[in-house]
Amino acid sequence: LVYLTETILRFQKENPDCEGIALLDGAILRLYLLQPLWMNVGSSPVRMSLLRASEAHATVWGNWKSSVDDLLEEAINNLAAGEARAARVLNDHARKHPLLIL
Repeated sequence: LVYLTETILRFQKENPDCEGIALLDGAILRLYLLQPLWMNVGSSPVRMSLLRASEAHATVWGNWKSSVDDLLEEAINNLAAGEARAARVLNDHARKHPLLIL
């Protein structure tokens, strides 16, 4: 996944006028949602691509499923039930993957 993301970003950098840049950003966002724990979000180009894609697909990407949705839903339910540990779990995920918390 890291190699694929880097390849897409390298293509974007080498072809800045390509009309498919938004499509490629969307592909990176889809890959991120499939396996968010496998993507290096510490990289500035990755974060920028994710932000551009989330803006471009703002009306629909929130409905796309992520591989950690069930884990986050369980943590939210535990927080609503009054479990203090759930707040820490959600906070950790929010720091690592803020787009998923949205």
